[in-house]
Amino acid sequence: MLTKSGMGMAAGLALCLVGVIGLIVAIRQYRHKGSVFDAAYFAAPKPEREKLKTNKAYRYAGNLFLVLATACLLLGLSFLFDSEALAFVGAVVALGEAGAGLVFLVSQS
Repeated sequence: MLTKSGMGMAAGLALCLVGVIGLIVAIRQYRHKGSVFDAAYFAAPKPEREKLKTNKAYRYAGNLFLVLATACLLLGLSFLFDSEALAFVGAVVALGEAGAGLVFLVSQS
């Protein structure tokens, strides 16, 4: 059984791992490698998927993963180092991304 500090360390390491994986995905998106992480891409039939692989779609997916990876890394490091400042910054980044996503969705309609 993990102690309270052990659970915090495990959560911090898990969030840091998610953040590193997110950075790898973001870099692959910026380099136009792999599939575009977009719901429309996965819902489209195979012949239509190539039309959805645009520079704008890759850049948008890369930006999304970069911000989410940054938030995960900041929150993970805040667990590891027991730092409230890092947790606050991570939460601000995550909430800022959510707000930007809502603004983007509203502006598209």
